[in-house]
Amino acid sequence: MTLLVFKNGVQVTCCPKCKSDDYYVEVIVSGRTSWRRNLATGKDSDNTGFWDHVDTKELKTAFCGDCFEKLGIVKDGPAA
Repeated sequence: MTLLVFKNGVQVTCCPKCKSDDYYVEVIVSGRTSWRRNLATGKDSDNTGFWDHVDTKELKTAFCGDCFEKLGIVKDGPAA
């Protein structure tokens, strides 16, 4: 389970500024991929392998999804 905690170790359950319960973390993405389309129709083809050769690294700092306030650090914790 992933928990969001302030530096003092207290779990965050909502944004202290706007009370939103939505947050995001930034992700570093590197690599190369391709998006497939049908030649005749121009519609998207099967792109299930889009992320297969792309590396991602999720950063630890969390921000409010509504007001973008810095909330704390995401870390793994015990399951609730």
